[in-house]
Amino acid sequence: MVQLPNIPNITVPFSVVVLVHFFFASQVQLTPLFAGWVPSYLFTHLGLMMIALWVAYQKRDFEPIIAYIIAVAISMLNDIIMLGLYFEDAQDATDGEKSKIRDTWRYSAALVIIHLLAKPLCILYALFAAFMRYNARREGNANDYERIGGSDGQQ
Repeated sequence: MVQLPNIPNITVPFSVVVLVHFFFASQVQLTPLFAGWVPSYLFTHLGLMMIALWVAYQKRDFEPIIAYIIAVAISMLNDIIMLGLYFEDAQDATDGEKSKIRDTWRYSAALVIIHLLAKPLCILYALFAAFMRYNARREGNANDYERIGGSDGQQ
């Protein structure tokens, strides 16, 4: 896989997952309407992005992948709860308005729903990454382990 320059052990595909999470989380923050949703969504997805970076950095370990899957499941639950609690109240607050606030709120709510629908794909991708790491470890791939001893690996 292609390596990013000056950043050790971060492969491009999982970095793309981090960028997708960052895009959705930053675009949802456009809504100034309800104070309850924004901090919860921000902190949940900030933690999710940090765990995804951990997965990208630790290529040999399974713990980051398991933590990432759990974090995605928690963020899905959080998104469902936040949509259930604030969607109708925010819709009622913006019904009579013909302003940018209503349009911005609808845009943010649509992105929350799209991000929520994309998260099962992120879980499947993480499971695939775990499977590939397991296969590489089982086959004893020389690229996954450091050599001990001389430059050719023999003493």
